Amino acid sequence: MPIIGDDTKLITLQNGVGNTDILAQAVPKERIYYGCVNISAIMEAPGVLTGALFGDNNVCLGPLVSGEEQRGFGEQVCGMLKEGGVGAVYMEHVDSEVWYKLLLNLTANAPCGIVRLRGGEAFENSEFYDMCKDIMQEAIDVAQKLGVDIDLDHLMGHVVPNAVKNAGQHYPSMAQDMMMKRARTEIDFLNGAIERLGKQVGVPTPVNTTIARLVRTIESNYDRQYYPSKN
Repeated sequence: MPIIGDDTKLITLQNGVGNTDILAQAVPKERIYYGCVNISAIMEAPGVLTGALFGDNNVCLGPLVSGEEQRGFGEQVCGMLKEGGVGAVYMEHVDSEVWYKLLLNLTANAPCGIVRLRGGEAFENSEFYDMCKDIMQEAIDVAQKLGVDIDLDHLMGHVVPNAVKNAGQHYPSMAQDMMMKRARTEIDFLNGAIERLGKQVGVPTPVNTTIARLVRTIESNYDRQYYPSKN
């Protein structure tokens, strides 16, 4: 808070949904921007990152409240990202892109952390694949109730294959938190958010709820879990 002034703008490109609700407690909605990134990454060593860019746009950015001032600032930020080699686009209505990324994260992040596999490895298993279809269907049902436009043909025919092809050989971010960092995760903004929103709109979400409960249990017991000896 000490570095937020009267004209400070906040941008959240974090995974999941619900981030802007927290930011709105700190600044007016007119100064909040949100979106998603289509970038995979893993820290190989301090200061050494490897990863890949995927999707039609690597960064999708939009305003919480639309206006000319917001458009000008958003396009300026996207211009900076493009100069750095990252494909970025400003969108007045970015919710669909956020939900496309959310749907990918729901099926990869927490589930891969639970089974301790990279995305490509996990999806080789039919049981895992069937579970992820159930996760995604619950989320789509919630999104439709909320009025979010999800193009299923685009999702399954383009978004998902593109992500699997370009980001399937790394551990998703939450899996890294659970397996390597033993850190607090973003589960309440991913599967936990579907659990919460499902209750709000009257859509049952048993699979997402189970995933969220398992991750919360893992988070609460890092110090007591079994880890095989490196020896």
